[in-house]
Amino acid sequence: MATDSSAGPQEPSAPLWRRLVRADSSARPQEPSAPSTVRTVPGAEVKKKTAAKDTNSTQLFSHLPQYKKVVAQTLLTHPDVGNMHPAMLQLGLRYADGSISGANASFLVECRPLSISMGNAIKFLKLKISQIDPSIPEDDAKESLIKDVGEFIHSRVTYAAKQLVDSAVVKINSGDVVLTYAYSHVVAETLLEANRLGLKFRVIVMDSRPELEGRHMLSKLLAAGIPCSYSFINALSYSIQEVFLGAGAVMSNGSVVGRAGSAAIAMMAQQSNKPQSNKPVLICCESYKFHERVLLDSITFNELGDPEAVARVAGSASAGLEGWKEHPRLGLLNLKYDTMPAEYVTMIVTEFGMIPPSSVPVILREYRQES
Repeated sequence: MATDSSAGPQEPSAPLWRRLVRADSSARPQEPSAPSTVRTVPGAEVKKKTAAKDTNSTQLFSHLPQYKKVVAQTLLTHPDVGNMHPAMLQLGLRYADGSISGANASFLVECRPLSISMGNAIKFLKLKISQIDPSIPEDDAKESLIKDVGEFIHSRVTYAAKQLVDSAVVKINSGDVVLTYAYSHVVAETLLEANRLGLKFRVIVMDSRPELEGRHMLSKLLAAGIPCSYSFINALSYSIQEVFLGAGAVMSNGSVVGRAGSAAIAMMAQQSNKPQSNKPVLICCESYKFHERVLLDSITFNELGDPEAVARVAGSASAGLEGWKEHPRLGLLNLKYDTMPAEYVTMIVTEFGMIPPSSVPVILREYRQES
């Protein structure tokens, strides 16, 4: 076969994405650069937002707090570090890398954006502070706050999780095949409790990059002797069964904020051509994660993860997207959460029992009256 030597030498070592982007850039006409300012009203100018060279998300999500890697050296430059307990610094580092979740101090916002449930905990703490009589001694006020925080943790987190497991385990019967996704503590405890009760069932653990949290779920279930299958989310259409999912938050309109990919699993379970073949989708979520906000999409509220996690492929000999930051027209997007519409949810399992998504405002109203 004849070859065109005038085309120049090829670059077999360059990643495929780099060669495609170069070809795309040379094929498209150059567009004139936009002016740096846009005049809106006489005498006023608004600077046009431009993406930095090291941007790590698409323009559609530029309104979200951008991911920044937090290390010990970064935290030591914080203006309040001199008055901060070393345990707080350690907590910030562990929260930033995702090894733990939960905090109630503004310092942690600089490590990683606060979740909805953490915002609820902070709101509870502020309410208790506002109810303290200014005339009582400081030590007594601190003791009262510590007691209130302890009661919140016991009733809304620890005890709530136990009650939730007791409510959810009744939906598992011997011979069932249960599908779950990523990792949720309450879902894992529900499956382990069903196994302790002697029920014989099998679990399909679905997972996805870059977090690969399903591996943690898989290891806990296998250690307990529960038969499991492990698959990536691209095999979902062949594996759909009764679904148990965790949640990061449940909104007042019944929509569920969960790990990115959860909405796709719920949609597949509820989108059968035969309604009688639809699989139930159970969301295990404590009530302290309920929020008055209404959420209709995954764009308005979300969290951006490390884009380098998308570029890396563990165990692969391919260069993947190495060097992606060098190209200004390429941005990587690593969304942490997605929003599941209420119509895909069969039941929400809480410490109060099982409720339909339409009953979420009732729970929120009860808590509002108590406060």
